Amino acid sequence: MKKYLTTLLLLFACYQAYSQDFAIRLKLKPQENPNYVADEDAVLKTLSLKHNLKFYQSCPSPRSTTELLLFYNLEGKMNKDIVIKDYFATGKFDENYIYEYDTVYLASCLNPVSVNDPHFLNANSWALDMIEAPCAWKITQGSPSILIGVADTDFELAHQDLQNKYEYVIGSTSAGNHHGTAVASVAAAETNNGIGVASVGYNSKIAAHRIVHTIDPNTGQTTASSKDIFNAIWNLYQRGVPIINVSWSGTGMDWMIAAQMPPSGTTLVLAGGNETTSTSHSDIATIPGVIVVSAVNSSNMHGPTNFARNQWIDICAPGISIMVARNGNTYSTGSGTSFSAPFVAGVCALIKSVNNSLTPAQIESVIKATADPIADGNQFPGQLGAGRINAYKAVRYAIENYCNSTTLQGTQTTKKVYCKNIILQNSTIPNGVKLELIATEKITIGANVTVDTGATLELKALGTTVIDYGTFKVMENASFKIW
Repeated sequence: MKKYLTTLLLLFACYQAYSQDFAIRLKLKPQENPNYVADEDAVLKTLSLKHNLKFYQSCPSPRSTTELLLFYNLEGKMNKDIVIKDYFATGKFDENYIYEYDTVYLASCLNPVSVNDPHFLNANSWALDMIEAPCAWKITQGSPSILIGVADTDFELAHQDLQNKYEYVIGSTSAGNHHGTAVASVAAAETNNGIGVASVGYNSKIAAHRIVHTIDPNTGQTTASSKDIFNAIWNLYQRGVPIINVSWSGTGMDWMIAAQMPPSGTTLVLAGGNETTSTSHSDIATIPGVIVVSAVNSSNMHGPTNFARNQWIDICAPGISIMVARNGNTYSTGSGTSFSAPFVAGVCALIKSVNNSLTPAQIESVIKATADPIADGNQFPGQLGAGRINAYKAVRYAIENYCNSTTLQGTQTTKKVYCKNIILQNSTIPNGVKLELIATEKITIGANVTVDTGATLELKALGTTVIDYGTFKVMENASFKIW
């Protein structure tokens, strides 16, 4: 008996020693009973009490897909392996899905990317830091082939932070409000150029379309007709722009027209409005791939913003005192969901840069599934969407949930490969080919890999890189780099 008690104490000590604060998301299997509620299930309640964990639905009241109703969060101090085993033993959860987030998930981002833009280096970097853009940039800095459409007023063509980032600027100039310049700079200003601001989209480029507008001489209010807003959006859509940001209170589109855009590959990101009672875009907000955005401040709180809060909001992003580019090669702060929306548009571009096969509906689901809680979100239940956007989590999720492991063999071609785990073996990288492997966990260079003269192999793993040097050959005048 004494030996048995000693064993129990040792087991308890081991459990305590390996217990840490974790936050895990599991996926419930579809239930036959349509009225089944997991957090009222007696078996699951008992498990939660046993492990002293919070157990709750991840995405209540989703509008894009009922699949999100199956996601449940576990939070608390736990031995992760034991807890997951216990929950899977109930037979109620999908064993192919485990998602870690919060503190443990972020631990792998030990050295976030720093850039030299002056307004990033001072206190004005808070918004990018809050959404963990510098961590996302460790994985991807976007791609100039991923265009962010900005349908807005006017754009300063020669602005030092944007002149190299416009793929094109079309549409007629009118009253000269440079709201478009400011919005574009949040999404994709030139980054790490030693000038001005940094942008979440980093290397992404802007497809700009001017909206014909007027400015009231008495109030300074800028307005545009629904026809002119629609024309700008529609022209960008017809050009195949994959992400279109609209920082206006309307789009000029009815549900039937807007509903065809996401299935054709265009994600619409819309500013939710700058009044608490605003219901901007409620007519098209239920379309999967249409993302309506409200705001938080630098304390990750929504209440003080006095911006839109309603059932049509999908996600929140920073929106108070955002440093933006202004006309005349200047910079100043701006506030409003006009600036929250392009943060989300920029994250959409980063997501597409690591997984271009994702549909707009899937991009929206990725953003929602990886959202962070808002500090005062409990005061606005059902009115702030999934929470506040997190660029790093979204990019990792877009990789890991669609590519857990991949093995490359044979003769390689120029490409970037993103996956959680990557194995390269029995392979040749020929002259003129550049192969980049980016893994969120591990890269393994197995047997018989040769980097020929004039070829390039670059490796970046957030976790570990393992190389079998016994048969790994880097020929003269070849390039091999581990980031």
